[in-house]
Amino acid sequence: MMRSLTKTEREELLSELRREDNKKYADRIRTILLLDRDWPIEQIAEALFLSISSIHRYRKSYEEGAVEQLIHDGYFFGKRTSLSSDELSTLEDSLNTQKFLSSKEVAAFI
Repeated sequence: MMRSLTKTEREELLSELRREDNKKYADRIRTILLLDRDWPIEQIAEALFLSISSIHRYRKSYEEGAVEQLIHDGYFFGKRTSLSSDELSTLEDSLNTQKFLSSKEVAAFI
């Protein structure tokens, strides 16, 4: 059973939900809001097309670290670049000034 959200926590979640473009993260926020409204876990799972284990995981993440932990999944960290700082700067300039039609073109440029 999750503790009830404070008014501030609820407002923060609703504000974050309005700004969130990523459906996956928005569903995580919705999960917490629906748990706060005492929706049964099974009903939330059915309404949002989520697994029950995902709902438990989202609740635990929120309880451990609020919104930041809830929407952090660690997938934003890619492999460290092997480009030098000069090469990276050149690439950034090219991406801002040239039109690449595919990632293959970018790879070829690199």
